[in-house]
Amino acid sequence: MKRIISDKLVNLIEDNAERVAQKWYSVVRTHAATPTYHSLSEKECLYQAKSIYRQLGHLLDYETPREELNQYLIGFAESRLDEGLPLSEVIYALILMRRHLWLFAEQESMEEYNALGLHRALEFNNRVILIFDRAIHIAAQRYEKRIKPDIGLKT
Repeated sequence: MKRIISDKLVNLIEDNAERVAQKWYSVVRTHAATPTYHSLSEKECLYQAKSIYRQLGHLLDYETPREELNQYLIGFAESRLDEGLPLSEVIYALILMRRHLWLFAEQESMEEYNALGLHRALEFNNRVILIFDRAIHIAAQRYEKRIKPDIGLKT
């Protein structure tokens, strides 16, 4: 794995995947924008977030092949579609995952806000946004493909 300056923040999330997922779950199970998630079991919900949080380093790694990343995100989207979750809710759940990931990193990181710490946070934020935006895009593509199979997919 290519070392990135934000590895410390990535490790923080991976090491605390359960805690971050629990915080996400406490919001997604009651949020007005995710009503279908309210009826899912805690286990089903937590699996979604933990699977991403535990693999964050691999997902953010500059050396992870794009095709491998896309296949992981396609699998994530297909699983949500198979579960019957509406696209708008999957997108909002991903937004909440990204938000809780950042809130946890910000809250738990005891670093001083020096130039290196700010650079680390910025790199982390940019990489996380890229991955979650790609996840949202791929989710929309997979849903469209199921609705209208003749739509061309480009990931």
